[in-house]
Amino acid sequence: MKDSVRAKALASLRQEYNDLRIVAGADTVSSGLTLLAILRNEMYFLPGFLAHYRNLGVEKFVFLNDRSDDDTFEFLARQPDATVVESGWSYGDTFEIPDYLSRRIKRPRILYLWRALLHDMFAPDDWALQVDLDEFICLPEGTTFHDVVRRLEAEGARAAWGVMLDVYPQNFSALSEHEGTSTLDASAPWYFDGEQHLLLRRDRAPLMVYSGARTRLYTAFRVGREYSRFGARLRNQSALKAMRKWIGVKSRGSNAVHKSVLVKWTDENYYRNSHETNRPGSKNILLPILHYRFSGNLRRRLKVGLEEKSYHLGSADHRLLSELLQKMSERNGSFLYRNSRPVGSFGDFVETRNAFGL
Repeated sequence: MKDSVRAKALASLRQEYNDLRIVAGADTVSSGLTLLAILRNEMYFLPGFLAHYRNLGVEKFVFLNDRSDDDTFEFLARQPDATVVESGWSYGDTFEIPDYLSRRIKRPRILYLWRALLHDMFAPDDWALQVDLDEFICLPEGTTFHDVVRRLEAEGARAAWGVMLDVYPQNFSALSEHEGTSTLDASAPWYFDGEQHLLLRRDRAPLMVYSGARTRLYTAFRVGREYSRFGARLRNQSALKAMRKWIGVKSRGSNAVHKSVLVKWTDENYYRNSHETNRPGSKNILLPILHYRFSGNLRRRLKVGLEEKSYHLGSADHRLLSELLQKMSERNGSFLYRNSRPVGSFGDFVETRNAFGL
């Protein structure tokens, strides 16, 4: 099936399921670079998140509030550059799709329609960012997203990939100290795995060459049998060549480490899953994303996810993370390994091939 036909069918489904309504916020037709996000009970991240992205040139924020019951809604309603929308659906809901679409969209979650609808409604035919609240994209000092957009347009690209770099404290005790804070302390010591995670390819999704800190930790602490066979990384170039030879064989990982984060949206776009649209990103630009998965609100988020089973594969990663934290708590386990690097200058991401083209 042609992708344009698939896109048209999904655009029709978006309208069928579209019940988004504006409940608070700024003028939605004002110009400026837009950031779109879906959230629920995110006061831990929100103050730092808004400050971070405002500093990088974002001028409009649109948040889909999925039934927050903390101060998230009240906080956002006071922001002069934020619009808040709500839906009668909930994050974990699914929707019906025709059989001919199931090859591209394996598990149709309302989340995918929400992500596309936010583009449709608030940034049609324009560039927009879409990230989660624990994802902080980094740019070189003095660079804004307007600069990134100009570079993408100069090469004729319509999207940019980001690489998900799980950041973590030194050990379990440090994580416990973060649990005593009400908001994210981005100035605290944080580390990331200093490995090249992705290999960008033209007109295709990136190739994962390192499956990230979570998989490394699952392997080190023997969490989840599904990670025992392949381990946490492909260790050398011969392994990479072998992976490219046998199509479909990848390093096993707990999560995708690539994400389409900056897209110039059209009515022919759609989300294939939480991390990918049908629009390939540039092969020449990679944006590093600090993913604060191992932050002070982790155990609270795990508790909610496990109770609701509304996340990917019935919150499978939540179960693995819970098991990991239990094992680490027994001996104050360390998050660090030989290639852990402190989160410091942008040059650290460039040096590890987790950022380029900027």
